[in-house]
Amino acid sequence: MRNRSAHGKQGVALFVIAGMLFQGAGCGNDALWMEDWQRDLLLNGLMYVLLQGRIDELEGQLPTEPEPGSPVPGPEGPQGPQGEPGPAGPPGPAGARGEPGERGPAGPKGDTGPAGPAGPGGASGPAGPAGPQGDPAEQFFDLFIDDFFTYADHIPGELDVNIVAIREPALGAPNDQIGDAGAIAFRFEVPEVYEPGEELTMRLLFYRTGEVNPGECLIFTLDALRLQNGADADPYGEHLWIRVDAPDKPAAQKTAAEVLLGGGEPGVYMVVDLPIHAAAGLGFPNDLATSELVAFEFATAVKPDLSSWDDGGRYELLGVEVFESTAGEVLGATIFDSAAALTCGVD
Repeated sequence: MRNRSAHGKQGVALFVIAGMLFQGAGCGNDALWMEDWQRDLLLNGLMYVLLQGRIDELEGQLPTEPEPGSPVPGPEGPQGPQGEPGPAGPPGPAGARGEPGERGPAGPKGDTGPAGPAGPGGASGPAGPAGPQGDPAEQFFDLFIDDFFTYADHIPGELDVNIVAIREPALGAPNDQIGDAGAIAFRFEVPEVYEPGEELTMRLLFYRTGEVNPGECLIFTLDALRLQNGADADPYGEHLWIRVDAPDKPAAQKTAAEVLLGGGEPGVYMVVDLPIHAAAGLGFPNDLATSELVAFEFATAVKPDLSSWDDGGRYELLGVEVFESTAGEVLGATIFDSAAALTCGVD
């Protein structure tokens, strides 16, 4: 290979000499001794040197002749078919998210699915303000009476070394030995809650003791008085007779207090309902008013021979309840309006 650096240096020197020559010629130097043909010869030589250096540089890029005996490559053939694509490479990193486009129109509403199970109840909220007061509820007249009266000194009471003898007044044949007089009275005031015209029922609570005399019965009379404001006592209702429908069951010889406090054979508890205003009951006037005081008296009835209508039992009156009722019915008794109609038979 030729030394290109040497050619380069020669070319530079020749350019310098040529420049000097041209400079001398251009300045009208009369001392220039070269003829025109000599200058042409010199310039041609310079051009040869320059072209020879360029050829040397292009030598490595020009095709070389093959060595003798080596195969000569033919012309380039057509491009072969494309091969199978190779496996996909790993995905590249995600690009930056673009700006969202405009929202499209809403699609049609789908069918409603089945309701899911109810969730747990939430906590109770604070109580709201109180609402307006409603109408007052209807009140009913209902009294219980356990304060009774009888003849003086006929209901003895004892207080002996922390033992209290309790003896209630009783209906039946009068008995001086135990203090029974066969008469009982009680009273009550018509309270403010009573609505005039409402029907009332009187419920008697008896406790029967003693033997049962077959074919006999207890019948007592019923009388009532009333006190109205600014007036004297007046009769209330008619004089009536009440027969107690006693069951056919022997009773104990103990009093109610003795049985309830322990010991003794049980007696018979009996309930008698007497409607006060109903025509099927006592039929008393239905004109009671609030603040009136009403008193009732029961007494053992007597026969024409002055013996008692007595079945051999003792009926202690434990209490009386007076209450409002509608279409009350007589229970446990039979009502008579005359002495001539009295009988112990079944009506």
